[in-house]
Amino acid sequence: MREIKFRAWDKKNKKMLYPGNEWYDICCGAIEGVLAIPHSSVYDGVENKSKEWIPMQYTGLKDKNGREIYEGDIVRFKDWWDEEMVGEVRYSEKDMAFTIVNDFWDGFPIMYADDLEVIGNIYENPELLEEAEND
Repeated sequence: MREIKFRAWDKKNKKMLYPGNEWYDICCGAIEGVLAIPHSSVYDGVENKSKEWIPMQYTGLKDKNGREIYEGDIVRFKDWWDEEMVGEVRYSEKDMAFTIVNDFWDGFPIMYADDLEVIGNIYENPELLEEAEND
């Protein structure tokens, strides 16, 4: 069974939060995962700061180095024609699957990517996508 978990980008503190981080808990419902409300002691008693977080779901896949792949990750990969590319991991409602998006692909199926490697994410390393577009 695929593991359901999330990480979140904390817009206020500009840092990535992962499962097990003291700043939040992960709750998984039977049908969907829900990012829990942060502990009130951490956020000075404010009831709901969840709008300050951008949740990203784990794809259930790991890259060639064993690193977990999440939505929002920037990955280097080879496509069907063995072309090395860089793109962003997104969930596609249309395809009902995680895909890789870049200037060439409007949703390359992540399950078909070869030599997949996480090189950053869209919040901490947006320049990686810009560099890839300029190549």
